[in-house]
Amino acid sequence: SHIVTSLKNNERLTNLDIAIKNTSDSVWDQISQLLCDKTSIAATYASNHTLLKFGESENEPFEVETYLTMNEHPSKLSVARIKVINSHFAYNFRLEPFRGMKPALLAGVLEF
Repeated sequence: SHIVTSLKNNERLTNLDIAIKNTSDSVWDQISQLLCDKTSIAATYASNHTLLKFGESENEPFEVETYLTMNEHPSKLSVARIKVINSHFAYNFRLEPFRGMKPALLAGVLEF
């Protein structure tokens, strides 16, 4: 979706008021990834933490609704931290994201 792609680096737009009808699962997956890209810690950290509302839809997935609610927190740094912790350190914690990480970056991540 072009709208999702254009919102990737958005830091100002908080509400997108559009009517969403018959949205496919793949579009919702794109929106979810926009709000919390789980492909890496850096990608999650760089996800959109600004958007609060993505149109009007009756079938908005719980995950998208959760991310939009998280974005309501005034500290975007805190939102990023929560998304990183929930996506990479909760439940099935894996060490793979740390393999090959530069020591200075690893120290920053651990301090985070």
